[in-house]
Amino acid sequence: MDGQETIVWRFADYSDAGMITFNIAVFQKGGHGQWTVQVQSTPQRPWQSAELAHLVGEAGFTEVALYGSLAGEPYGAGVSGDLVLAAKKRD
Repeated sequence: MDGQETIVWRFADYSDAGMITFNIAVFQKGGHGQWTVQVQSTPQRPWQSAELAHLVGEAGFTEVALYGSLAGEPYGAGVSGDLVLAAKKRD
C-alpha cells in the first residue's frame, strides 16, 4: 500500500446470541513512525450445513454435496474447519 509498512489482521467475535462478527483491521505505519488502524466489521448469522443444503435444494439445485475443504475432504460437523457446498442447477 504505497510502500507503507502494513499489517492486516482478520479475526472474529462470537456472541452469546449466536452471531459472529467478522473483523478486518488494517494497521499502517506513517511517515513519523506512528501507526493508524482502520477496522471494518460485518455481523453475520452462521448457517448450519442442513439449513444450507435445504435452501439450495429449494432454490432449484440438485446433487448437493458437502465437503470439509476445497480439496474435497469429507465434511464433518464439529471436526471440519470449513464447509464447502457444491451443487448443480436444474435445467
